[in-house]
Amino acid sequence: MIESRAKRACTVVAAAVAIAAGGCVTTVEKVGGGLRPPDRASDLARQSALSRTGVRTLGSIQYDGFTLPVASPDGRFLAVQTGVAPDWPTLLAAAGGRPPLASSIEVWECSDTVTRVASLSRGLVLGRSADRTGFLVEAPQPDGSRWIGKVAWPGAIRPVEVKPLAEGEAPLVLDEPVDTSKPEWLVQDARINAFATLGPSGELAWCVRTPEEKSFRLAVRPAGPGAAFEHAAGPDESWFLPVFAGGSKSPSMYVLRLRDGMVDLVHGTPVDLESWDRSLAIRPLSDRADARVAWQVLAPQGTVSATGEGDDDRLVFFHPDLRRMAVWDPVDDTLALLEPDSFAATLDGETAALLAMPDGLFRQRIRPPSGSLTPMPSDSGRPVRLLDRTGVPRRVESRASRPDGETGGRSWLVLRPERKSLRILRLFLLDTTETDGKARTSGDR
Repeated sequence: MIESRAKRACTVVAAAVAIAAGGCVTTVEKVGGGLRPPDRASDLARQSALSRTGVRTLGSIQYDGFTLPVASPDGRFLAVQTGVAPDWPTLLAAAGGRPPLASSIEVWECSDTVTRVASLSRGLVLGRSADRTGFLVEAPQPDGSRWIGKVAWPGAIRPVEVKPLAEGEAPLVLDEPVDTSKPEWLVQDARINAFATLGPSGELAWCVRTPEEKSFRLAVRPAGPGAAFEHAAGPDESWFLPVFAGGSKSPSMYVLRLRDGMVDLVHGTPVDLESWDRSLAIRPLSDRADARVAWQVLAPQGTVSATGEGDDDRLVFFHPDLRRMAVWDPVDDTLALLEPDSFAATLDGETAALLAMPDGLFRQRIRPPSGSLTPMPSDSGRPVRLLDRTGVPRRVESRASRPDGETGGRSWLVLRPERKSLRILRLFLLDTTETDGKARTSGDR
């Protein structure tokens, strides 16, 4: 049963591979939609809105056919795994994992087009997380250990203090280019270190075990003066895929817990070991899961796109039993279900989400987070179709020019798989206003 469910779960992201891309630059206006509402409408405020959308196709890039790229927060760069995709033991840091010598990592710049700007040596696994300075990679070693490193984005610089020429003068601080061709090792020891993620202020969290152990402990390295700590799960339990949330003022963290065929979603405050233990909120997800099924819970979103912006620490994830995307608010333990068959999503502000469906990319209204002053959306419509062909949305802080020449609005990168390549689109949501009209479209998508 578990193996068959794992095989089905593996198709969550791969389902988009057969979808074709289209168009160059379009502007679309649409109201309503033709999809049926979720099975539990009480969990969802359905949408009726006029959305004006701009889309720019940047080009296509080669990838390994499985691993989704990692984007820089500003959407300028993508880190891409190419060649042969790492096998499951390597992805899951399990027994039998080995250096992926048949694959490599490339960095592409996304401006008006996509351009390859850097290539790394073979043997690295693309990580799950990135910040403004770089992205994470992992390096399985021949002796069975596994390291975690960070690769700087092209053009990165760091301040370097230079000794003054004359006594009594203040030291000079100069900008020095960072080597972007190889990782800076953040965790390098004889253990298996995997599934690393970066926090909003430079925190680092990952899962760790010795080669002899079967279960992963959770490791956290705070950004400030606090001491690093490790947290062991209970007997025969293992931690998996941590994700930071909540912004720099009040960081929190999600992590999956695997135990005896079950998977739970856990939320807590990772300041120190005591705070973590005392703050845990737990949402059971499935009692028929293994590590492959758990991987699909968070794989489609990455890390930045899995949580809300700023202090909004809700989590978007794929529910393995309900077979759709969902949004969990751990403050009041509410679960907003997105459309059936949705396989990837990201939040758009407090009351909406962009979600990938087999037949397109949609925008759907959801409940605001607990404690928000934002009013509840009216329950009067259905998801708005933004694109006729599907793709995985990645939220970015883009400064790129919009197709209509204006400034402002919100933007995403959309990853549209096509066999062993990805069509990269930049999506702009120019405005959204409430309306009770019917669907109107303009342009060719």
